[in-house]
Amino acid sequence: MKTDGLGRLWLLIVTISRFIASGQGFLNLDFENTSLPPNGPPGTVSTTSGLPGWEVSIAGVPQSTIYYNDGTLGDSSVAILGKGNSVSAVIDGNFSVVLTGGAYLGNLHCPLMPR
Repeated sequence: MKTDGLGRLWLLIVTISRFIASGQGFLNLDFENTSLPPNGPPGTVSTTSGLPGWEVSIAGVPQSTIYYNDGTLGDSSVAILGKGNSVSAVIDGNFSVVLTGGAYLGNLHCPLMPR
């Protein structure tokens, strides 16, 4: 009978933890709003066409261009990647955004901010 009490206690713990440890909800950041084709050639595009509605800055300096289906080997950068790029797999939909932190040793800033 001792194991019956432990079983009930375990069931109670599992039930309570389900409510406490629920997963984070999904928030769509609208990276699909770009008018770029997902399989375009690597290069750079204007920030306003690659990430409409977003501002990009690196080390506090606003960036007028971002990488498109391309990336860097270590410099701080922001890139929008479409399906078929050679850098990284797209997480969901047709586009993903990659934030790369370089070796900048000054003040740290978030490189991507919604307008």
